[in-house]
Amino acid sequence: MNVRSLVVACLLCSMGGPIMGQNAPDGTAFFTPESIGVGEVVTLSVVITRESGGDVQFPSVLDLPEELEQRRSVEVRSREVKTEWQADYFLVAWRADTVLIPSIEIELDGTNQSTVL
Repeated sequence: MNVRSLVVACLLCSMGGPIMGQNAPDGTAFFTPESIGVGEVVTLSVVITRESGGDVQFPSVLDLPEELEQRRSVEVRSREVKTEWQADYFLVAWRADTVLIPSIEIELDGTNQSTVL
């Protein structure tokens, strides 16, 4: 399975919703490694950056299509100054195909203000 095809198909990342202002977040996502075989683990990393920090919460489990399985809970880390957060999701692909990943709701400052993917 070529993960690059997944990236092209479903990782045109942008922040959705009506978030405006100085602390509006930037979002990116990427897969590691770039290519895998069926049954191998791939990491989906979602990175949120905000200029003046705040609180960012990622879902612990993703709502995935049957072609993908999440192997364990999300691992989240942030920089010391809390302006960048990264969530790593460990997935296994069970079919060699292009798979669309549903939107991921990211909670900012206690409200579901944003979606990534």
